[in-house]
Amino acid sequence: MKKQLLAGTAIAAASVLIAGGAVAADKKMMKPSISVNGYFTAHLSGVVDDDINSAQVLNPPAVDLRSDSEIHFNGSAKLDNGLSIKVRTELEGNSHTSAGKPSPANGNDQIDEVYVTVSGSFGSVIIGATDNAAVKMLTKMTGAWATNVGQNFHFNSQEWVNSAVGTGGGRFHVLHDARIREHGGGGDSEKVSYLSPKFSGFQLGVSYTPYADQDFHVNHDVDASRHDGMTGAIAYSGKFGAVGVSIGAGVNVMQGAAGDEDLNEWVVAGSLDFGGGFRVAAAHQGTTSGVGGGGIDLEGSVTEAGVRYTQGANAFSLVGSYGEFANTDDMYSAAKAAYRRTLGPGVFLDANLFVNRSENAAGAENSGTAVSTGITVVF
Repeated sequence: MKKQLLAGTAIAAASVLIAGGAVAADKKMMKPSISVNGYFTAHLSGVVDDDINSAQVLNPPAVDLRSDSEIHFNGSAKLDNGLSIKVRTELEGNSHTSAGKPSPANGNDQIDEVYVTVSGSFGSVIIGATDNAAVKMLTKMTGAWATNVGQNFHFNSQEWVNSAVGTGGGRFHVLHDARIREHGGGGDSEKVSYLSPKFSGFQLGVSYTPYADQDFHVNHDVDASRHDGMTGAIAYSGKFGAVGVSIGAGVNVMQGAAGDEDLNEWVVAGSLDFGGGFRVAAAHQGTTSGVGGGGIDLEGSVTEAGVRYTQGANAFSLVGSYGEFANTDDMYSAAKAAYRRTLGPGVFLDANLFVNRSENAAGAENSGTAVSTGITVVF
């Protein structure tokens, strides 16, 4: 039944495009265009305190420097039948190599997302290596993601301060993310998604992910990784008086690899926009994952919240989260205060204060504080 449904969807999509081609034969259309944008960011950090336990492998310097950049190539075309087609390829700017191996800082991935979007009055169909429908619809209202300024709270908090053995790295990072992203595989694995138009503020989205791992242009072995993932999301955005309200929920399920249990994860999120530049947002996510099969052993939950205030060129935020693993009793908490100043169109200066604390099942603890400052250019 699933194969018949997917085949029918493919035929329907092809029929729409073919119909557009018939119109193009009678009318001269504009040639597809391309644009380039992206970002560059560089930050200097000082570790004020880092209580490294004796088993901790890492021993980072007291002062460190990090940079990150991407270049985005965007193609677009408009058909006479009203369809809009956009393609996007994201090139990692920090793909340095050492002994012929990609830098782990960019996830061993020179190309990040690459996908095509076909949009019309029916909504949007997205095909390629990119995030699922829940991530695309809910991130803008999810806790720290909706209120963060300066360095990214999720991606950068563990860069500066170590976590206790067993609680950091990939295992807590995917939980701490507070978004449903095919954990145990890759958030940018190949998939097809559908986002509906908005009806009275409501929007629906679904995704199908054949295989969790990224960048595999070969026949897949379903016993080697999670597979046949289905994602669903619903969101609402509107206004009640002067207050903007956004709320949504999403679920993701994937069949486990050999020796794994099936993956089940869900998230609820919401934000409120008040007059005068105030925004508050919160989210709660739960995830389950079996042991074995090469997947990440993950079963737990994370709750996060944040507040942001913007006034002219200045922006302030305070965000925090707490997560724990039900199967190991590992825990991790983090908070960040940040200030951002807009220096000009697309140019930002920021300062950040990170505070992290973690504890693993063996009782090893680690806590630390770090400050960072840097510049970001978005072009």
